[in-house]
Amino acid sequence: MGCHYCYARYTHEFLGHNDPATFERRVYVKRTDAGSLRRDLVRASRSGLLVALGTATDPYQPVEGRFEVTRRLLEAAREVPGLRLSITTKSTLVSRDAHLLGELARRGELSVNFSIVTLDGALARTLEPRAPQLLDRHPGRSARADARAARATPRSPRRSWRVRTLLGRRAARTRAPGGGTRP
Repeated sequence: MGCHYCYARYTHEFLGHNDPATFERRVYVKRTDAGSLRRDLVRASRSGLLVALGTATDPYQPVEGRFEVTRRLLEAAREVPGLRLSITTKSTLVSRDAHLLGELARRGELSVNFSIVTLDGALARTLEPRAPQLLDRHPGRSARADARAARATPRSPRRSWRVRTLLGRRAARTRAPGGGTRP
């Protein structure tokens, strides 16, 4: 979704993609077979570990609609009773998997978290230009309701150099003549 504060951008630089726009256009899809995925999930369940999706990048990026990597993971997770699973997203695509999330919630521990950086719509457009607007994330509520797992997870990107730079540019644009600032 190309959020300006995303620390996963540096992974692309590490891979030799130095054009920042490449982060917007090139997505690496991790493929794995269902058997090894299930074995890893069983091991996590037995150890009591929480499996967290969306800690580095959103598991429901637009390409998920095509590749269904997250969906396959959820299908494998459905076969592991007692699994502790947490999903953090800002995408409405999570509602596609509402029935799977409901099954997971009944068989284990599940939380579906929606990442909200700010309630300021203009600032959100600056920081997350291609992410669904806050009110557009409403369809995802059905996934949380079906799963009986509702939580909002505010994320503060203020430590990021990119965010400070964007905020500085935004502040400069909103300064009113005479030194004050516009509301």
